[in-house]
Amino acid sequence: MGTSKVILSTILLMQLMLVSAKAGSWYDIPSPSERMADLGAVAKYDRLPQEFSILVWNTYKGKKPSFKQDLLAISQNKDIVMIEEAFMTDDLEVFFDSQFDFHSWFACSFDYKKNGFKTGVMTSSKVRAQTSSYTVAPYREIVGNTPKVTLYNTYKMPGRGPNLMVANIHAINSVTAAMHKAHIDQVFQVLASNPGPAVLGGDFNTWSKKKLEYLQTKAQKSGFVEVNFPNGADRKMTFGYPLDHIFLKGLCAKDSHVYGDIMGSDHKAMSVKVKPCP
Repeated sequence: MGTSKVILSTILLMQLMLVSAKAGSWYDIPSPSERMADLGAVAKYDRLPQEFSILVWNTYKGKKPSFKQDLLAISQNKDIVMIEEAFMTDDLEVFFDSQFDFHSWFACSFDYKKNGFKTGVMTSSKVRAQTSSYTVAPYREIVGNTPKVTLYNTYKMPGRGPNLMVANIHAINSVTAAMHKAHIDQVFQVLASNPGPAVLGGDFNTWSKKKLEYLQTKAQKSGFVEVNFPNGADRKMTFGYPLDHIFLKGLCAKDSHVYGDIMGSDHKAMSVKVKPCP
């Protein structure tokens, strides 16, 4: 990198740091005891069926007019729904609590001082979660200085085997590749603590070759297989790289699909049916 580019990069970084230093004036970070909440219908089942379906969607904080209609339509016949950029306005909290026929665990990244609305990740299911926990990313966004959380739920599988762990991630975005790597490593460290099968899905913000390749390599070394989508190019792309992914460990995929025609978010939802591998 030439001297002029180094100087320019330094100036831009200093400006971002100044913006970030003031950023905390518009949001609050909840205390550990206030990070998580559950809402919605009582879980109907004690354990997952032999074959079950998963939906993953960054919902853009529910800003799009067709968000509710789209979510209700594409979540039909799904067992687990993983939402990134879940948003808890008064209206949306009522929607998730009374109209969305799932039990949900919500992990809050931060809330807005102006109105108290919360944003984070949410995992919903027809099956009762055995445990639910979260981690806070080791770094914050450079722009905005906001944190991100990853949500981990475990569910009983058929038979007497170990539980399934489901990790729902919205990876830090405006960060260096090294900071992004640290977040990915943190999540895989938690997943390694679970002896059973696992699902890792969400918005990974893999908008560079370096970030995408590290994620895929780390997943492979950790025993995960990425779900391939016949229409995978319909996923949201940034700089030509897909942001949203699903990885499986100890499970085999079938009928994977990207809902390229829905308009309820700036991202497209993904679904897959899975079952234990033979």
